[in-house]
Amino acid sequence: MDDPVLSALTAVQEGKVYVAPIGIYNWAVRASEAAIMPLWAATVISPELFPELDIEQETWDFHNFYYGMDLSDEQIQQILHPAGV
Repeated sequence: MDDPVLSALTAVQEGKVYVAPIGIYNWAVRASEAAIMPLWAATVISPELFPELDIEQETWDFHNFYYGMDLSDEQIQQILHPAGV
């Protein structure tokens, strides 16, 4: 948001810049978690079109099914809202 090169972009000026979730790996690259990236993007870009979509639950379900992880609410929030990125 503070990058002078990007400051002219409408998305930056309107505060519509989003950081992709980071779990086992960054969801925005070719990794297994990229499978749920479209669900996350739907909740960010057009949440009104997907009111029943619970991205926190989807994140827990995915990690539990594929990795056998029992994520806490805090861990889910850390994945969906990575700090320091």
